[in-house]
Amino acid sequence: MPAYQGELDGLCGQYAVTNALDLCGLGRHRQALFEAACASAKPERWPLVLWQGTEFSDLKRMVRNCLSSPANGLGIRARYPFSRGAPANNAAYWDAFDQAFSDGGAICAIVGLRKPNPHWVVVIPDGGRVAFIDSTPDQPVYRKNRASLYAGYRRPKPNQWLLDRRELIVLSIA
Repeated sequence: MPAYQGELDGLCGQYAVTNALDLCGLGRHRQALFEAACASAKPERWPLVLWQGTEFSDLKRMVRNCLSSPANGLGIRARYPFSRGAPANNAAYWDAFDQAFSDGGAICAIVGLRKPNPHWVVVIPDGGRVAFIDSTPDQPVYRKNRASLYAGYRRPKPNQWLLDRRELIVLSIA
């Protein structure tokens, strides 16, 4: 089987930022956004970021760099609702997640998965489900019930996906 994006590299963060901004209406600038995201890593992080992946601080830098580019003519802005503290538990996370999308301006978010494997992915609330927009070619869009997702540090059930409840970037149109 041929290699696919993410199998040999850790660029899922750059793809997540590009895909999120594409959903926000900047799709015609996709290549420039991807290049800006890649160029955002601190020089001392290269080339480690290629095979170790990106951290939340890298992602925030990528988003900031992409949103400051001339391509952002739509006034897209990023919010980091849990930067001052993560919600206390899984239920509080999903309440705050829904609240972040309640104003009507939020388009999508980027979350950090820890299990089944470390990965950055774009999400959109879909009632009791979450729609995922991913960089894997075999299934770029899929939905999961919230009960199969757990925001925390240890998942109570081994088949649940684990989200880091500190890592949420919400993208909105101003």
